[in-house]
Amino acid sequence: MKKPSMGTNPVTRLIGPVAATALLSTTSAPAISQEFGGLTDDRTGGLEEIVVTALKREESLQDTPLSITALSSAEIERRRIDDITKLAVFAPNVDISSSPSGAGGGDNSQITIRGVGQNDFLLTTDPGVGVYLDGVYFARSTGGVLDVVGLDRVEILRGPQGTLFGRNTIGGAISLVSERPAETFGGFGEVTLGEFNRINLHAGVDLPLIDNRLLSKFVVLSKSADGYVDRLQTGEELGDEESITGRASLLWQAGDTLTVYATADYTRSRANSAASTSIGSFDPTAALVGLYNGFVAGPTMTPAFTDPSTGSLFSTNATGPNRNDSDVAGASVTVDWNISDSLAFKSITAYRDQEVKFGRDGDNSPLTIRETDNAGTQRQLSQEFQLLGASADGRFDWVLGSFFFDENADDFNEVRLVGGLFDGLEALPVPLPCLDPATAPPPCAGPTSFYGIAPGGPGNPSNIALDLEFDAFLEVENRTYAVFAHGSYAFSDRWSGTFGIRYSDDKKDLTSFQRRINSGAIITDLSVSDSFDAVSPKAGLEFVASDSMLLYASYANGFKTGGFNGRPLNADELTSFEPEELDAFEAGIKTDLFDDRLRLNAAVFLNDYKDIQLTAAVDDGTGNLVVTVDNAAEAEIAGLELEVTARPTDRLDLFATLSVLDAEYKDIGGATQITEDSELVKAPEYTASLLARYTAPLGQWGDLVLQGDWSHIDDVFNDVQNNASIAQEAYSLVNFSITFVSADGRWRVSLFGSNLTDEEYIVNGVDAGVFGISEAVVGRPREWGVGFKASF
Repeated sequence: MKKPSMGTNPVTRLIGPVAATALLSTTSAPAISQEFGGLTDDRTGGLEEIVVTALKREESLQDTPLSITALSSAEIERRRIDDITKLAVFAPNVDISSSPSGAGGGDNSQITIRGVGQNDFLLTTDPGVGVYLDGVYFARSTGGVLDVVGLDRVEILRGPQGTLFGRNTIGGAISLVSERPAETFGGFGEVTLGEFNRINLHAGVDLPLIDNRLLSKFVVLSKSADGYVDRLQTGEELGDEESITGRASLLWQAGDTLTVYATADYTRSRANSAASTSIGSFDPTAALVGLYNGFVAGPTMTPAFTDPSTGSLFSTNATGPNRNDSDVAGASVTVDWNISDSLAFKSITAYRDQEVKFGRDGDNSPLTIRETDNAGTQRQLSQEFQLLGASADGRFDWVLGSFFFDENADDFNEVRLVGGLFDGLEALPVPLPCLDPATAPPPCAGPTSFYGIAPGGPGNPSNIALDLEFDAFLEVENRTYAVFAHGSYAFSDRWSGTFGIRYSDDKKDLTSFQRRINSGAIITDLSVSDSFDAVSPKAGLEFVASDSMLLYASYANGFKTGGFNGRPLNADELTSFEPEELDAFEAGIKTDLFDDRLRLNAAVFLNDYKDIQLTAAVDDGTGNLVVTVDNAAEAEIAGLELEVTARPTDRLDLFATLSVLDAEYKDIGGATQITEDSELVKAPEYTASLLARYTAPLGQWGDLVLQGDWSHIDDVFNDVQNNASIAQEAYSLVNFSITFVSADGRWRVSLFGSNLTDEEYIVNGVDAGVFGISEAVVGRPREWGVGFKASF
């Protein structure tokens, strides 16, 4: 807990190369044995220090006045984390899932921290939680379920992080830090086999070049597995995996004070849609069910639309679009220049590119009731400069930064709703008497959404409103400028203060073209622009109570930029929404006890969340399901986070987490889809986890590592309206593994099982009330597997 000595080189503390240590390693165990999870017979001592760079300087986790979860590469491997969705299991008040808003995009991410996030994949809305790879911001959630490949560590920061990260993040940040090339030749190969015909291949190599002044690293991960939700009508499977990810990096020591680090990555995925199915909440009285059965199925003698559910979460009657393809690539160059002992400069230049295609059959039936098929591209260029320094005899560490971001993205969506309805209405001899639903005959009676509409009959203009098959094209151009400053001043050996400020300026342009397929009617054909800016401050106070205890309190203001309603039904609905704002108050304690055998980190927080961008699916009054975005609410979010790491004996390691979240709307403004009793999306009241790892020495043979973990998630609502049909009740997951590690740590064999109790649960969903159906994305069932890894 002791602060770094003020006499050390401040530049080394600010931007020196970080060698993050294993979360539960010891000083006596060989490094390679630690990497594979093994121990040695003479293992003694307390918990090892964890080094992070959350505040843009190399610093112990226990000295960082911030609620942060950090996992080293060794701990990531031990917990079998192969994509970012699995990071949330042991991070309090963090939810990371896939496939928001349906759409079939299993590679699309949804990340929420302390009840703040994003619940739509559309490119007109920005994430509430920023994801960064080596300091490079990922602007879109499409293609955002990243494989964990070649990482040195992961840092999950809770709360606004605007004064230190290039793009302002209102809810928090997930920082992925790559493992840099080693100075010695070496590598590894790994194969994992498991249920659903799983075959994962993972390999990497370090290649030193040119007298160790130029180092290189190459890592590749291939994942292949069958799906676990069956399409009964077609024999296809949903939720499968077919991807390959590669990463290459070069580290050039250009001089005694100058290093250049260049990376490139590419991920190719070719899979079926996300593992979605109907969840048995069919409403035969829904407006569009009656219209389809009355004017499509009846006249054409085709099957009527009835309950599409199969009685199982793991099967579906869907026959429509079925793809989840993505190509995601990027490159960055980071330059570190130690100008002097007290001044350093950093530049991060990056380009990223993605092409995604994803579609799904949202009605989960052989009929064309609700199907979408998306294809989009995105390109971004970013440039960040940082000037880092130490002043006042090392008492004042500071960072000045500037950030530029330019993005161009497009999305083409083929929307096919209630196929054949327009032709059925055109075929009627006369209009339907729907002006008075109270007296009109079925199927017109009842649905208040059809007041004032008399569809039917050749050429009737009212038919156009019910031409629900259309193509929608969106294109956005976004540009961001920002400057930020952050500093920490040590008033004494025990007291220090932190302050920061940021100015953000965003300009957004949107082009929308939407055309109805059958009638040819144009829904929108226009371009709009808007700009948003904000000043976001931060302040904090820290007290080092002892060499093993840090107390801190802080205030931070977060800003999430505004945007546009990307799903307008007409030109008047193509409106912009304003930014969100969050005032976050946090207090915490970080302490190591009992000769560093017990680590306890806790934080309490209170957030005032204003102008919340509520994304909701509503009936527009003509039978269309429209997604609207409004700044219509204010919420108060309070909570507690607790992380405990213990080593009661030299062979037993324990982890535990607990989070409590109380999120309440205080003002719903003009919102019609919520009340003050509504719950926030992805904001469970309680989550908890336990992990135990015991290492049994086998003498000259090596070690046997037994590990089990349990995680619990309280009730979760998956949409703004809190629809019960797609809410997930509290559930728990249990995993277990047995690993043999050779004495020299150069090879290992593992047997593992996940979701051992075969819990059935959903991770996302969409309630389409006007269609009388709900669909949900299903979590993975019980699985077993074996793995083998060897190093050289």
